[in-house]
Amino acid sequence: MTGRKEGQQKSKQSERTDMPYCTQQQLTDRFGGGRMIALTDRTAILLGAIDTDVLNRELADTGAVINDCRAGRNALPLAATPALIADLARAIALWKLHATEPEAKVKVDCEAAMRTFQDRPRCRQIGRGGDRACRLG
Repeated sequence: MTGRKEGQQKSKQSERTDMPYCTQQQLTDRFGGGRMIALTDRTAILLGAIDTDVLNRELADTGAVINDCRAGRNALPLAATPALIADLARAIALWKLHATEPEAKVKVDCEAAMRTFQDRPRCRQIGRGGDRACRLG
């Protein structure tokens, strides 16, 4: 019975398409630990540490956006993350981590990332509406 459950669980895991296309470490390396703490530590009493639950939720949402844009092009999730996809994921994730309006560069970078996907019909709809393109989820 245990083997059957494990097999079903593995099957469900292989169907998951919310693969994170960038990691906490990549975001920290690119944007700094202090910034990641400031964007994720949202508790009433600040802990002074990256809240991995907040970060992982936004990384999963970012992966879902990218998978939707990649649907029909590749088997998902991708076996390996191309450098361009990781770069686009970092721009989208940084936008999504902001609980308030981010600075202009973050918005511009996210919009540029979304425009990269615009050749896909499913992503043209995502890209409509100016800054809403980067307010998914």
